[in-house]
Amino acid sequence: MRHGGLLLAPAVVVGALVAPLAPSATTTTTTTTTLAPTSPPTAVTGPASSVSLAGASFTGNVDPNGASTTWYFQYGTTTGYGSTTAAHVLGGGSTSVAVIVAVTGLTPGTTYHFRLVATSAAGTTDGRDATVTTSQSAPGVATTATTAVGAAGATVHGSVDPDGLATVWYVRYGTSSSYGSQTRSTSVGSGLAAVAVSEVLSGLHAATTYHFQLVATNAVGTSYGADETFATLGAPTVTTEPPTAVGASGADLRGVVDPNGLATSWYVRYGTTTRYGLTTRATSIGSGHLPVQVSASVGGLRGGTTYHYSVVASSAAGIAYGADESFVTVGAPRDATGHPASVGPFAARVTGTVDPAGATVSWYFEYGPTPSYGHATAATSIGPASASVPVSALLTGLAPGRTYHFRLVATGPGGTTYGSDSSLSTPGPALALAGRSPSITTVTFGRAVRLVGAVPSGQAGASVELMRAPRTGGRFVRFATARTGAGGRWALATVPPVATVYLVVWDGAASRRVVAQVRPEIFLRPAAGGRFVSRVVDRGALAGRLLRLQRLVGGRWRAVGARRTNARGLAVFGPRLPAGVSRLRVMLTGYQAGPGYLTGTSAVHLVRRR
Repeated sequence: MRHGGLLLAPAVVVGALVAPLAPSATTTTTTTTTLAPTSPPTAVTGPASSVSLAGASFTGNVDPNGASTTWYFQYGTTTGYGSTTAAHVLGGGSTSVAVIVAVTGLTPGTTYHFRLVATSAAGTTDGRDATVTTSQSAPGVATTATTAVGAAGATVHGSVDPDGLATVWYVRYGTSSSYGSQTRSTSVGSGLAAVAVSEVLSGLHAATTYHFQLVATNAVGTSYGADETFATLGAPTVTTEPPTAVGASGADLRGVVDPNGLATSWYVRYGTTTRYGLTTRATSIGSGHLPVQVSASVGGLRGGTTYHYSVVASSAAGIAYGADESFVTVGAPRDATGHPASVGPFAARVTGTVDPAGATVSWYFEYGPTPSYGHATAATSIGPASASVPVSALLTGLAPGRTYHFRLVATGPGGTTYGSDSSLSTPGPALALAGRSPSITTVTFGRAVRLVGAVPSGQAGASVELMRAPRTGGRFVRFATARTGAGGRWALATVPPVATVYLVVWDGAASRRVVAQVRPEIFLRPAAGGRFVSRVVDRGALAGRLLRLQRLVGGRWRAVGARRTNARGLAVFGPRLPAGVSRLRVMLTGYQAGPGYLTGTSAVHLVRRR
């Protein structure tokens, strides 16, 4: 029976046993007495300990009061309880024993009622009701790795522990730790264990550093993971490098491309300006993270031309352009015909310059009596060089007294170039006038000039033809022949009738020309009666020529009379002269003297008058 909340055992009364009278002999009697427990066990509910999100330990004390006792805890969210722990057996001692049971599977943040119950043969005792509230907290959050980072997106990872409460999570992200953007909220349930979560971030900018953070919220509050960063992949990195194998019509164009982790293709743009205009085919180099050496061979270029080029690479992150580089294709060599270094009657050394333009070239001279040439020296190789190189060659098989044309020709990978046409004249037989000037002299009519010369061969006994022509015009005619002496030298005196041009011919070669100018011979003498008689001597007509009598006055010749000659070339003057000494002369102008004559004057005649 329960009494005062306690279950009481039926009362047991123990009385005296009265034995019958024994026979006269002595008798021994054994009596066994069984005592029923007088009170049920004592059960005292203690406080809860080790309280967690989903569990707690219930404590208490049980006194069996001398009888074998079973104990357990009842618990639930009301005083109706509804759940019990496993039963435990406690011996029949008579002292209070501390008991404890760990309970799991509770709901976080919930108040539970519990009490200790002990039962024995004497009855059952319920301990007092006690309460405990399981703990609760904001969810646990951890921001972890980033994967699948690209030019415009990445996948971020983390974990969320709901701590037993309905929890949602999201990721906030941006180009700074202020973020600015966030993903949609996603439920992770209300479990008691951490759950791995991930989110794809898209629409990002290439080559940009982003911050991100995992955030989770439940009824208790909001938790924030650590700030983490990642950098989106950028456009390829491109470097244009100097070309190789530059020739007259092609080159290998080079560069370095780093895909920066994205599928990348590249090509080269090139042309004669920085607007390019031509491209090589696009080539893939994969999606690695290391620089890759690239090159493309281009052809069909023009020799001696400057070309620009740039390496271009493209990926999902954009297009990257390498710096502009330039090169000059191997061109035709540049040459210039020079001047003769030395010229002889049978050979001449000619010069020039050749710029190989960086290649190996060959050069030679063309030569001949006309600009069509017809002869050439042996070809000579030169180069490679990038500056002008002086060259020279000997032209052989020439004839004396001839004019020859020559030019320098150079040929290389870029083509053939021709120097300008030039000319030289081989020396023929020498001709000069004995006297002050070897090329022109002036004599009075009837006087001889001395022609001297030599033949280039130095041969004695050679025949030299002397030719002359009036200076006023006409063809050359042979007028004499001379024989060379020692050293090939010769000399001849001749009287020019009028101004005459001379040359000599030897072995088909003509000398240079010399000129003898002629002035008429004029005489002046005094005659009776204070008169003066003048006479002109030359080969022309004598009559009608105007002679002028001149007197020296103040350092200048002034005319004091003029007369025309008679048929014999005479003219008579009767000048009126002042007292004293007068200096007189007669002058005949070249116009009056006739073609081929210079102006002539007589000797000066001194006259004294009182």
